[in-house]
Amino acid sequence: MAVRLLLGRCGLIKTSNAEALNDIIDEDEPTSKPAKVSRAASLTSQLSCITPSKKYQPDETDQIVTSLEKTVPDLLECISSPLPSAKEKTYKQCKAKKTESLQKLHDLTKKGKDHNRIPLVSSTKWDIVRVLSTALLEIQDEIATTDKPEMNQARRMICWTLNNLSIPYENKAIMVQGDSSSLLFEALGNVIRRNLPSSYLCIICFFNLTFSAEAIEPIAWYVLPTITETGASTKISIETGHISEKGQRLLENPASLLRSLERLMLTNAPFLLSSVTSVQGEAIRWAVGLIRNITFANQNIGGTSATQTDDSLSGSTGRQGDVDNSIIQDICTLISQTEIPRLIVSFVRDSPNPAVKWTKDSLEDMCLGVLCQLVQWSSSREALQRAGATLSLEQIEGQVCCQGFMATEPEPLDVAWERCLYSMVIECLNW
Repeated sequence: MAVRLLLGRCGLIKTSNAEALNDIIDEDEPTSKPAKVSRAASLTSQLSCITPSKKYQPDETDQIVTSLEKTVPDLLECISSPLPSAKEKTYKQCKAKKTESLQKLHDLTKKGKDHNRIPLVSSTKWDIVRVLSTALLEIQDEIATTDKPEMNQARRMICWTLNNLSIPYENKAIMVQGDSSSLLFEALGNVIRRNLPSSYLCIICFFNLTFSAEAIEPIAWYVLPTITETGASTKISIETGHISEKGQRLLENPASLLRSLERLMLTNAPFLLSSVTSVQGEAIRWAVGLIRNITFANQNIGGTSATQTDDSLSGSTGRQGDVDNSIIQDICTLISQTEIPRLIVSFVRDSPNPAVKWTKDSLEDMCLGVLCQLVQWSSSREALQRAGATLSLEQIEGQVCCQGFMATEPEPLDVAWERCLYSMVIECLNW
């Protein structure tokens, strides 16, 4: 039964909503507290929306917009105003004022002020996405001549604000398909391509947007414009028989988001050896989370969709809308032609943390989510086999029952589920 549920959550067989692992909660937990998320649910719930957006009545929304009108236009005007030459005396003063405006704008979107997020993006009175994206691109130009990237406070505030704005479902469609979407993608993609300290915030922004089905293809296939580099960053053999001409062009272009993520993961991998949390390690973690989201098929292999709830979210996954399996398969095939499958396997195999202590949304947890997706398709399954996924998971599976408790004690529930997960992925790898 356990394996059947795991296979169902990974889309390999059909299961009813009553059997969904996401619905498992601790019945003894008081209702006044948030329900505990089972480790098993964590491993197999491939999507989990960070923050559900609260719906406000029209009167409340009007009041929020009226309040924002008192401050937002002036802040956006200051942010969008060009800085004087660095040689002029007023340069530092103007730069400090712009940074202060960015901080104030960020404060309007932070936790506790989340009611401002939807009006800020949806209002026709201002275009906050365009202003912030343009400002972020200008900062890129400013640091382009420096040899060593540094933590730029203005850049960090912009990325953080865009991150907050990308959380509500109501904002996702505007940010993905609105007039300023191309500018937003370019600004975020540039930070990731340069592997700057704020890259992890930009990746989380893309991650948030992929909870909308409309964002999957634009993000997975995104290529930065006006990049003059030639040749792929990582030399690998591309099996052209398995991918489309469009896919081949993307793989050969180092300016594609997929290649940027691959390069970032390769470059930052040594930081995972440290026990200290770093922005480089966080960039890898959220890059894996983004890959997990864009490879998630919320349809069963037979093509039937998960049952939709009243708010049009796909079951309990948190994704709004459906993505056809053929689209997900194409994305998984693209990923199979990169170094990403090998990296995913290595992150799980070489994790310094005991398997029983892997937490929800940890790097290892997200890697297992990606494995559950890639193993469904022949091309990506072959990539995992070449990466040694079978042997690595078999070794971890054998260690799970030996860590954290005595062999004579009953096996903890989460450990039992985890062992089932490894068995399921290993079985699929051997298909």
